[in-house]
Amino acid sequence: MEPEIGGTLHGGTRTKTLIPHLPEGAIVLLDHRDLDDLSCTAFIRRNVRAVVNRSLSLSGTYRHHQVERLLTSGIAVYDIESVRRQELLRSGAVVVIRGERLFTQDGLLVAELCPYNEALIAKRLAQADECYPLQLEQFMRNSLSHAEKDCPTFITEKELPEAFAACKGRHVLLVARGPTFEKDVGALRKKIRQLKAYVVAIDGAADTLLAYRMKPDVIAGDMDSVSDEALFCGAEVVCHQGEKGEVPARKRMNALGLTYEYMQHVGTSEDMALSGCYQAGAHHLYTVGYRSGMNEFLEKDRKGMGSSLLVGMKTGDKVTDLKGIHKLITRPHPLVTLWKKALAKWGKRRFGKGGEVRYEPSIGRYTRT
Repeated sequence: MEPEIGGTLHGGTRTKTLIPHLPEGAIVLLDHRDLDDLSCTAFIRRNVRAVVNRSLSLSGTYRHHQVERLLTSGIAVYDIESVRRQELLRSGAVVVIRGERLFTQDGLLVAELCPYNEALIAKRLAQADECYPLQLEQFMRNSLSHAEKDCPTFITEKELPEAFAACKGRHVLLVARGPTFEKDVGALRKKIRQLKAYVVAIDGAADTLLAYRMKPDVIAGDMDSVSDEALFCGAEVVCHQGEKGEVPARKRMNALGLTYEYMQHVGTSEDMALSGCYQAGAHHLYTVGYRSGMNEFLEKDRKGMGSSLLVGMKTGDKVTDLKGIHKLITRPHPLVTLWKKALAKWGKRRFGKGGEVRYEPSIGRYTRT
């Protein structure tokens, strides 16, 4: 008998808007070519039962391991091959997946599915390896072409929002929702407080910072992935204005009645924030979650990184990228922490209030400090 997966479909046109309202144990309905890291992390946290995708979850265009992550976490992944009843394939529908078919709870066939397994993943990854030289060449050409076109806009200084100008002479931490950013923020919390850094959150990264009890000084971006709650946290808001003068966040900001500034800049919101803080005269800039390399940009459906290339040239050694820093900052084993606390208590009893104890290898015993 074929195994069944039952549940309620929860879908949306964009994963950014879908994830905040995704309930535990749902079956996710997507239209998202090549699943990305942030979406899959959210699906795993919400214990979704399955992911059903109208597009290819692993296209074979470039290498990524998001489908493998989901399967390893016990989440089945399917691509839709054909739809039999379009009107029934909608958010809120109660469905059952049997083998390679999606049914309503009444047994009506809704769609034919292609399930992912080890063999299919291996096949798509082999295609990605085959495509890599051509994909890399196209990415490089796109990046260099846009960099050449945008070069004049980087030479002249922009009009700075007051929120960026306020970081002059200060250490600035810019946090974006890129690979490993949550782990990196968690590892850096203590250092950030010690440094008294000026914190700039790129869009939805503000919600993660607030979850770690770190209020950003500025929220910058298109405001398409940040929550209303974060926007009302008291941070200054700087909206990204495109090269043609458009401000995608304007409608939302006006509807919320929030005061905001904007800065015109080509490329990504990350580029805009980094360039703005650099121009303001920040003492040093630290980035977390910023993207680098072809695969990370392709994951966000960006065919090149021309503006990021120019921002990197412009900011130079003023920037330290802290991506992956959590791998170097290790937490002590819980038993070690307990032992240290017990030792400190013993020291206070033995040597009086304020006494501390440490082991001196040279004499082979614990001494008071």
